[in-house]
Amino acid sequence: MQNLTKLENLIMYNINMSLVVPDSLANLSSSLKSLNLQGNRLQGRFPANIFLLPNLQELDLSYNKLVGSLPAYNWSSTLQNLSLSHTKLSVDLPYRTRSL
Repeated sequence: MQNLTKLENLIMYNINMSLVVPDSLANLSSSLKSLNLQGNRLQGRFPANIFLLPNLQELDLSYNKLVGSLPAYNWSSTLQNLSLSHTKLSVDLPYRTRSL
């Protein structure tokens, strides 16, 4: 997939990708806008470097065996939709209090 430099959307459901190293996902095309790898048996540490893809708007890695936590920084500013349901990821969201 290294030669697919203009690839914008990649959708693959229920494919056995258990031997794929999750960090290799960041080597996808920098033109990528949508990545959906739902239910592909990805396993291992969450590929935090995936947020470095400059045009990524949608990311769905739900129903995979990913572990770890989301980074608190280096998020793509274009990211609009993120789905990580049914993974073992921890998310530390900032808590804001509202003043009255």
